Amino acid sequence: MNWLKRALRTLLKFLSRVDVPFGAKGVLFLIGLLGDVFVVPINAALQDLVHRTIGTGAAVVVQNFFENLACWRVRGLYTLSVALCADPVLSIYVLGLLVMVATAVVVWQLPRDPEPLPEQPLKADA
Repeated sequence: MNWLKRALRTLLKFLSRVDVPFGAKGVLFLIGLLGDVFVVPINAALQDLVHRTIGTGAAVVVQNFFENLACWRVRGLYTLSVALCADPVLSIYVLGLLVMVATAVVVWQLPRDPEPLPEQPLKADA
C-alpha cells in the first residue's frame, strides 16, 4: 500500500502544477481511480459488519447517502471558492485540511474498546 500512498501524493503535487484543463481532468481521473482502491475495501468491510450484526442493508444506504451529501457539499464549497476567484491551489489545501479535521473528529468518536462481533455458524455443505 505504500506505493499507492506515494502515487496519490505524487499526483496531488502534480495537480497543483497542471495549468491545462485537459491535463487536470486526467490527473483528477487518476486520483479518483487510486482513491477507489481505499474506498471499495472499506465499503466491503462495512457491508460484512452490517450483515453479521444487523442483517440489513440500511447502514449501507445511510453511508451512501452521507457520502453523496458530503460530495455535494464539497462541490458547492469549491464552486463558491471559484466564483469568489479564490486561488485553486489554496482551495485544494483548505479542502485537504477540512478532510483531515473531519477524519480526526470521526476517529475521536469511535469507541475505545469495540464489542466483539457475534460468531456466525458455519454453513454445512449441501
